Amino acid sequence: MGAVGYHSNLQRLILHSVENDKKERKILDADDIMYLDEQCPKLQFLEIDIRRKDEWPEEIIDALTEGFDNLRQLRLHVGLEIYEKTRANPRAKLEPTLNLVSAHEFGQTFFRQRKSLTKLELIALKTGEKLRHYPEVAPDYTHEENRVSRMFHIWPSQCLNSGFEIKDMDVEVDDF
Repeated sequence: MGAVGYHSNLQRLILHSVENDKKERKILDADDIMYLDEQCPKLQFLEIDIRRKDEWPEEIIDALTEGFDNLRQLRLHVGLEIYEKTRANPRAKLEPTLNLVSAHEFGQTFFRQRKSLTKLELIALKTGEKLRHYPEVAPDYTHEENRVSRMFHIWPSQCLNSGFEIKDMDVEVDDF
């Protein structure tokens, strides 16, 4: 994190690593996120990994909502805990960590806590990495990961007093 602090003009930062069964991925804590806000005040795009067990991590949401005045896009990769769950059994069943209800809860909490008028245009919540594996070398958990992968887009509503809008990016809409 220290090296990032030397780039006060940084506008785009991606600190995402793909989950795997070989090693646990590093997750930023609230202090790291506040450090990013202080050291990189011009950030417009931020992409990070977060961990969500049964609830959204309050301290992470607090850190994200209290700063980042210039942020236009926020992308959060919600972990499936692949390393933790597949160490003993490579074909272990993965539990969904993101669905429409949990994405809606995130949007409500985020926009309720956001203190200032915001430039934020889009929040993307994503879990899993669809289409990342070559079929001939796909890990044992690929089918499970694909089954529970989801992505939602959340953005401030253009309508007065309606807060935010949400779209499930995995649902296809038929054109009539």
